[in-house]
Amino acid sequence: MTNCNDPNGSIWRKWDLHFHTPSSYDYQKKSIKPQEIIDTLCKEQVSAVAITDHHTINAEMIRELQCIANGRISIFPSIEFCSELGGSELMHYIGIFSETSDIDDIFKKIEVKCKITQKDIKDRKGLENLFCDFEQTSKLIHELGGLVSVHAGKKGNSIESIKNKIKDYLEQEKCIDILEVGKVSDSNDYVNIVFPNIKRKIPIIICSDNHNIKEYSVKENLWIKADTTFEGLKQILYEPDERIFIGEKPPILDKIKSSPTKFIGSLKITKTNNSNPEDKWFENTEIKLNPELVAIIGNKGHGKSAVVDTIGLIGCSQNFELFSFLNDKKFNKLPKLLGKNFTAKLEWLDQNSVSKQMSYKPKSSDLELVKYIPQRYLENLCNELSEQEDVFQQELKEVIFSHVPEKDKAGCKNLQELENLISNEIKSEIQKLRNKLKKINEKVASLEIKNTVDYKKIIESKKDKKDAELRALKPIETIMEPDKSKKTGEMINLSEELNKKRESLKKIEKRFKEITEKYTKLNSDYIELKNLKRAFDSLKKQYDEVRNASKNKLNALGINIDDVISLKYDSKIITDKLKNLQAELTSINDDLNLEKEGSCAYNKEKIQKEIKKLTEKLDEPTKKYQAYLEKNKLWNEKKKSIVGSKNKEGTLEFYINELIYLENDIKKEIDLSRNERLEIVKEIILKKTDIVNDYSILYKPVDEFIKKHKKENDDYQVNLAVSLDFKNFDDKFFNFINQSVSGSFRKYEQGAEKIKALKSTVDMVNSNSVINFLNNIIYNLENDTSNPTSKPNEITKQIKPNDLQEFYDFIFGLEYLQTNYKLMLGNKLLSELSPGEKGAVLLIFYLLIDKNDDPLLIDQPEDNLDNESVFKILVEYIKVAKKRRQIIIVTHNPNLAVVCDAEQIISVNIDKKNGNKFSFKSGSIENPKINSEIIRILEGTLPAFNIRDQKYSISKRLQI
Repeated sequence: MTNCNDPNGSIWRKWDLHFHTPSSYDYQKKSIKPQEIIDTLCKEQVSAVAITDHHTINAEMIRELQCIANGRISIFPSIEFCSELGGSELMHYIGIFSETSDIDDIFKKIEVKCKITQKDIKDRKGLENLFCDFEQTSKLIHELGGLVSVHAGKKGNSIESIKNKIKDYLEQEKCIDILEVGKVSDSNDYVNIVFPNIKRKIPIIICSDNHNIKEYSVKENLWIKADTTFEGLKQILYEPDERIFIGEKPPILDKIKSSPTKFIGSLKITKTNNSNPEDKWFENTEIKLNPELVAIIGNKGHGKSAVVDTIGLIGCSQNFELFSFLNDKKFNKLPKLLGKNFTAKLEWLDQNSVSKQMSYKPKSSDLELVKYIPQRYLENLCNELSEQEDVFQQELKEVIFSHVPEKDKAGCKNLQELENLISNEIKSEIQKLRNKLKKINEKVASLEIKNTVDYKKIIESKKDKKDAELRALKPIETIMEPDKSKKTGEMINLSEELNKKRESLKKIEKRFKEITEKYTKLNSDYIELKNLKRAFDSLKKQYDEVRNASKNKLNALGINIDDVISLKYDSKIITDKLKNLQAELTSINDDLNLEKEGSCAYNKEKIQKEIKKLTEKLDEPTKKYQAYLEKNKLWNEKKKSIVGSKNKEGTLEFYINELIYLENDIKKEIDLSRNERLEIVKEIILKKTDIVNDYSILYKPVDEFIKKHKKENDDYQVNLAVSLDFKNFDDKFFNFINQSVSGSFRKYEQGAEKIKALKSTVDMVNSNSVINFLNNIIYNLENDTSNPTSKPNEITKQIKPNDLQEFYDFIFGLEYLQTNYKLMLGNKLLSELSPGEKGAVLLIFYLLIDKNDDPLLIDQPEDNLDNESVFKILVEYIKVAKKRRQIIIVTHNPNLAVVCDAEQIISVNIDKKNGNKFSFKSGSIENPKINSEIIRILEGTLPAFNIRDQKYSISKRLQI
């Protein structure tokens, strides 16, 4: 008979483990030939059948069936017994034996020990009166290497007929291996009540019990996922839920049929003709791949990662920089660049294929066909490397969006669009608050610059300078006006005319000053009104945009937008006022124009010239007196300009007043401005908290999904949360810090630890907590906490020159507090977990939560888990994940492949003495060759293996 150990591993096939031939005394058509039996079973796509004739094993019939089947169908020699339980109650049960067993020897022993020889049949007057003790016969079947299948449920002659011993038989593995029911509903009480009570799951099957091949039919198909060998059949004892399906078709087969592009059929690698013949490596390699769980095993350095790296490469994994084999330091190291000598091809189950040179580096524009998690990717995430964290955050968002019901996506294509739709208005409000904050920060920074020793010294120096200027301003020597009695009539007239001109000049100068001040005020009013108009125009434009965007939606809901919102804006009023102001400014500007005849400026200069001419006509005494008057006027103006006023910068009074202000008032004003700033910060935090609350709705479907799929005994309470988190804070913060002066943050490492400590205490959605953090930052800038004995620092010196306001905009604007979705374990964030816990949570994410159904490749997942997590996490969730997507794992621990019940195990090897030639063996766990490979790789670890074996019953499956 052909070997039925499929290199593709365990696949779903139809089985029938209760089937009769004409050898049964009650068969309906004794003339049926073996060829017709095989033809019908092939037509019905049955891949394995147990010949269960009553109280007999017809070795000749079975051998003929096996010969005709020729590997198309596995034929198991079996026998059906009947046990008399007293009265009219009977129980039927079956012994099933290996397809390779010695049929004659087995039946000879059964005939003798069960007393079913021809003489026994004759003595009991026919087969229908032949009964075999259940316990003794079951024991014999097991001694002969067989399995015991018992009728159960409402099926005729079932185990329920045994009133007193049924629980004992079910509890003890020594009697019953398999339960055969008549219909699916018969299994419900066993699954829901009996099995939990006896703490044992027994495989439940449905079979044809066919007695006439011409009328072959089954109530339900029995699918078993295994090699069509007796060792394959035995796997249902260890994994009944995973290995048996009763119904039309296992869901995975439907998925393969509907989505063949999601399953890799094979990996082929060929070598180019012009490559070095000594570098054999992967030449002429073809690996068929199972559509469910594939486990690649082998010793270290023997090509495990090479296989998944190659699949990841052809599948354009964007994690190619983290490949452990196909990288620039190993296989693709220059100058050899071995990858250029090999072409790898993935063939999908839809018969399409894609090929790449093994030196290819996927581009960001390439479509990922597989999801590959290299070992270093998980390591980096567990160690919080920011580059991988950013990638993972994006993946997390994609997964969250995939769980959002279509009706709630509001037409958005991704989570970013949906977030923007939800939060745009709040973000706009936050930006307005930041604009307001910017003005206060400018004021605070200006005040703090003034509140420094250096500034005070500058003001004192300027005051002293003005004092010196005032002292240096010597009074003008007084010159008396010449006696009028000594003046000639001409001089008297000139003096009087000169005095009149001076009075006129005085009036004109006064007017010139007034219109200059008026021009300044009107110009300021004009600029402010023009800016207001721009603001109103902008507001009107925003209003129109919102109105136009909302109008159709409101109309569709039966709402008139005019009933909801309206805006009255008459720009003409402002435009007219601007025109009037402009006219006034033009008129005043004309009056200040020196070139325009009749203007105030023109008349002022004209009188000044006339005074000069009149002065030149005076006699000497009068000239001196007039000169004195002019000097005295200039001296008073000079004195006035030096003394000035408290509001006029650059004057003595200003500096005196500034020093009083610095001494008495500036600290109060700084405190008031800082408090005003914090009030705006509170508003920003509240707005950000609103965004967090709105976003939290988005991940609720994921939480519900996790709860739905959570195992009862699962200690890993994985859930999702959205929160505010520091993003790119440290680097930006330290870019502002002046490292040339002593302070709490001077040394980067010391400062980073300080910042880390401050951040660790912050509750991001608690305004008081965030404000406390900001106050602590300011305190640490104003006080060198690394040196308690030092004097307080001036904050202006702690920050780089000219950067203080920008620093405040950064710190208090809170742009670094970004919304982040987080995977959590219970109430602990990923960052708070141990490396083993992190690895567990991340793998749950990829195996359970991620709805992506592309093939999932994981390189040595157990390396990021502790031993307990391997079995608590990986086993359960891999079993869940493989039902909806193809999974390929690399593991150096074959135990993992066994307890995960991998459908296919590929044991790889690289012969380093023979041109690094790659070879492999492939098949199912039940495949004897694969069995040997698992044991070989386990050598040296068997003591630990045997301890775990007591819990996981691995040795039974591996024949150790």
